[in-house]
Amino acid sequence: ERNVLVTHPRYENTSRTVSISTTNSPVNEQFTLTRTTGQLTGTVEADASPPINESVSGVTVEVDHASAAADNIIESPALSSTVTTGAGGTYSIEVPTGDVTLIVDSDGYKRNATSVNNIDSGGATQDITLTEQIGKIEGSVTNEDGEDIKGATVSIEPQQGRFPGLTRSDLSNKTDSSGNYTIPEVPETATGVERTVSVVAPTFQSEQKSTAVDGTETLDFTLDHTTGSLTGTVTNAQGTPLNGVTVTIAGKTTTTDTDGSYAIDDLPFGSHNMTVGHSDYKDVTRTGVRIEEDTETQEDFSLNRDTPVRLKINDV
Repeated sequence: ERNVLVTHPRYENTSRTVSISTTNSPVNEQFTLTRTTGQLTGTVEADASPPINESVSGVTVEVDHASAAADNIIESPALSSTVTTGAGGTYSIEVPTGDVTLIVDSDGYKRNATSVNNIDSGGATQDITLTEQIGKIEGSVTNEDGEDIKGATVSIEPQQGRFPGLTRSDLSNKTDSSGNYTIPEVPETATGVERTVSVVAPTFQSEQKSTAVDGTETLDFTLDHTTGSLTGTVTNAQGTPLNGVTVTIAGKTTTTDTDGSYAIDDLPFGSHNMTVGHSDYKDVTRTGVRIEEDTETQEDFSLNRDTPVRLKINDV
């Protein structure tokens, strides 16, 4: 019998008594080594201008270390290779002894790779400083007819967990008289990550689009008017419902039913002129008919005959 000692700089020593054959036959003996580890702690901070110059919480720190495969050692399942920073940007993770590289690839910052050498079982401390990477989003906002929309608000919802100093007002701007906007100083996104940009404007339906941010991004929007509906009844001077009366407003036309009623949907928000007419009656034009968003407006009409009715009575 012989005592076999197995050592490796990155693993705990292990030994075992092995029986050696007197016939010089090969002995096959398997050894499992336990990786020596240490606790690596530190803080991730941003070397940035306001409002994102704070400790960075909620980012992932990846640990990369040399594999022992080149040394013909089959490693057991790896240690946890990532950790997320907590409040104040702090992190703590168990890592293999020796040399490791800490990698942070996060929205708004340049990819950072920091080497930590000669870690022993006593652990080590390593802070990480990220450099901000800022882009911008710009573009135009028009209506469905291609007309510029002035005063539309374009904004990006801030990621409070990632950039606690950022508010919605920091990532928002209004379109100018030509419908153009620019949102400067937008934290760039990591690979595969997109930011949601929304647009709101009075009398228009809001819209959202998503885009990655890498330098200057152009994002144009076309907004549809908000809509409402219009209903009503058309009668003659005596209150009798009139069938087949033509009702026109905002480029849309319909005719009344046998009960004198009409309905028009999807009318654009705002004030419009409308006309009600029939070949036997005088046309009526009404101005300033107000269409409200998601609201049913009612407009009733009473028409007078265009020509008087003449009766002829014959003597008997």
